[in-house]
Parts: sequence; C-alpha cells; structure tokens
Amino acid sequence: MPPISMSHDELLALPATVPLETAARAFGVGRTKAHELVRDGTFPCPVLPLGRKQIVTRSALFAVLGIDQKLESPEAPDALPEPSKGSAPPVYVLLAVPVSPECLDELWQNATDWRQRP
Repeated sequence: MPPISMSHDELLALPATVPLETAARAFGVGRTKAHELVRDGTFPCPVLPLGRKQIVTRSALFAVLGIDQKLESPEAPDALPEPSKGSAPPVYVLLAVPVSPECLDELWQNATDWRQRP
C-alpha cells in the first residue's frame, strides 16, 4: 500500500487528471476517507465522475494546495513554430474531458469559424 502522503516532486509529476485515490494521497487521507468525503460533498476539490471511476484535475488539486501551476511548470513556448514547406500537417490530439453544453457550443462555434476562414 502506498504511503498516505505525497512529496512536492510527486505532485509536480502528476498528469492532467488523477484518480480520486491519488488526489487523496496529496491531501494526506486514505482511500476510505476520500470516498466518505466525496459522498458527504466535502472533498476539498471538485471530483468528476468518469464512468465508474472518479477523477480530480491537476489544476483543481494545485489550486486547493496553493501551488501556482505556472511557476511550477516548465516554460511552454508562446507560439507553435510554423511548419516548413512540404512538411506534414500538424497532428492534433483529442482528449476525453467532461465538457458543459455551453462550453461545447462555444468550442463548436470556434471550430466552425476556423473552417470558414480563407
């Protein structure tokens, strides 16, 4: 059984979403207590249902723990480099993330606008 705590380096290495049990470790509580807090609606950050699993986003976890994600993350480039002539088109990755209907409408509108640009 993993220890009920997490080092700063372990926190920074977390992916974009983590299982509830991993988030519980970050708060120093066990699996049983975490599920109890979720049932009571008192878990420290939002828990998203994903099928039979429950996940927590890294950004929500960092916000509650007071970790500034921008300061802790490696610097990202401001803009993507332009593809060179004759190179393959860019590849886009689709992530399965719960999205509200309003957000989905906005995403669809932006995608439609993009296709209509010359």
